[in-house]
Amino acid sequence: IVLQDTKIKNDWAILSKDEFKVYVSDTGKKWVALEYEIGGTEISGTWNLNTSEAFTMPSSKLYIHISASIASAYRLDDLKVVASTEAGKTIDTSNGVDLGTGSGEEGGETGGEEGGEVTLVGAGTLESPYTAADAIVLTSKMTANDSMADVYVKGIISSDLVVNLQYGNATFNISDDGRATGEFNIFRALYLGNVKFTSEDQIKIGDEVVLVGTLVNYKGTAPELKDCHIVQLNGDQGGEEGGEGGGEEGGGDTPVEPVEGFRRRGRWQHRR
Repeated sequence: IVLQDTKIKNDWAILSKDEFKVYVSDTGKKWVALEYEIGGTEISGTWNLNTSEAFTMPSSKLYIHISASIASAYRLDDLKVVASTEAGKTIDTSNGVDLGTGSGEEGGETGGEEGGEVTLVGAGTLESPYTAADAIVLTSKMTANDSMADVYVKGIISSDLVVNLQYGNATFNISDDGRATGEFNIFRALYLGNVKFTSEDQIKIGDEVVLVGTLVNYKGTAPELKDCHIVQLNGDQGGEEGGEGGGEEGGGDTPVEPVEGFRRRGRWQHRR
């Protein structure tokens, strides 16, 4: 199968694959991102004819999910699903991403108290980390017993930065734009290379970070990323050589899929 000559347009800028993502699934629950080639002239406000990589579904069902991270900018027209002359990659949704869309057989998921479908920007990988807003949505669906291990989250350090040199870790908030709104808490993170901090000035407010760790909703009231460490700092990547976990507590949780539903996010943080 190929999504062929599909029209995509950014009214205000050049089409960006990072901002406009296409996912496929055979269940409507777990999703796999598709790569696609941008066709036509890369000029702001013009239609591009885009064709995806060839792929094969493991069953007779095909669900397509379109995600744009920039509001009121992108348009989609003439989505064409055609038979390919080559098999392409086989879509394996067993390790796919939960985008909070619910089960396709049940007609999809709507957004809990406030309404609206959950759409995530990232995929939780190093190549496509969850944003702070993604992390808020995911953890707001969790109970105190839920967790998601080995996920990547990115953001800009925005407030409440405390580097504890006694234990070698740092606790801080991140947001997508560096402002003290829409924040997500990073709890006792280690430094690049999964090693302890040795100086308070190794990170600062305004730094852009990518971290890997475990998403939890601590006691059901405090969403956070724990048992984590920084893997990129302002674009620089440190060595991944293991380490001691998250300082005072350390350890990990058995990953489980978050429960369904979500609430509108606010400012999340806590003190201990």
